[in-house]
Amino acid sequence: MCERGHIHLKSKSFKCSASEARSLLPVLANLVTNTSEALGDHAVAFLALVTIMELCDLAARRHVDPEHFRSCIQRHAELYKRLFGILYIYKKNHYAFHLPDQLIECIMYLLNCWALERKHRVPKRFGNQVTNPQRDYDVSVHREVTMQHIESLKIEPLHFNERPHLINPHKLSKRMQQRINLNGIPADAFEIAASAKFNAHDKCAVGDVVFLRPDIGMPFAAGKVKMLIALANQCEEVAALVECWQYVHSTSTARCTKWTTSDAPLNFFMASDILAVGIWSQTGAVASLLVPHTMK
Repeated sequence: MCERGHIHLKSKSFKCSASEARSLLPVLANLVTNTSEALGDHAVAFLALVTIMELCDLAARRHVDPEHFRSCIQRHAELYKRLFGILYIYKKNHYAFHLPDQLIECIMYLLNCWALERKHRVPKRFGNQVTNPQRDYDVSVHREVTMQHIESLKIEPLHFNERPHLINPHKLSKRMQQRINLNGIPADAFEIAASAKFNAHDKCAVGDVVFLRPDIGMPFAAGKVKMLIALANQCEEVAALVECWQYVHSTSTARCTKWTTSDAPLNFFMASDILAVGIWSQTGAVASLLVPHTMK
């Protein structure tokens, strides 16, 4: 456990940013599902909120019925009001009821504000350096932020490319060239990267555990990414070297799956065969892997 984790454990409280809490949502949902009998109505209300968050994510990937979305929001609002009363109802509880209308008005898409939430530190970085805010402060900060954004787009020309591709690729090291067999193709014809985009929305990195397109008759296929590689002149044809795990079973709630990691073979897969990046933990040779809501 890291130092920050020990501080939380000692204070018996957990403080995190909004993005950190959002990342923990699948873990918390799995925990609450397994302890729902002890938590009672509070567990039901929390899982109703999880459903709303999952539908928000799914709207960018496939069709979400606005009326089903509205009924989920209504159900959570009723549970929340019953548990906490009207004094603890916030503006955001009301704003959520406008999301289904936005789905209809924006042709089945929700406006993504995570980019603005993620970049709020950028203007702060430039604004805090201005010592004389009395003259053209807003123009100065806006100019710096605009130039920083243009520079970031220049550094990564594939920023708006929705096809699979390597991110910041580089040549193989001599040691790597000696260790892998490339079927007679010169090693300098390949590039590798620490991360890659595998569809229009998601990225994966070396060390991530990913769900793969399963074989016929298998409910799941998964493994750990060991390498991301592509031909230098065909960077959009990305292959992933994956340590393939053996599926054991799913829990009764279907939120968590169990896998064995011993004697796992290494196989190459195309990046387009990656379905999602999973959240996982491991004890010995047994790994627990949460099923992303995008695969349900």
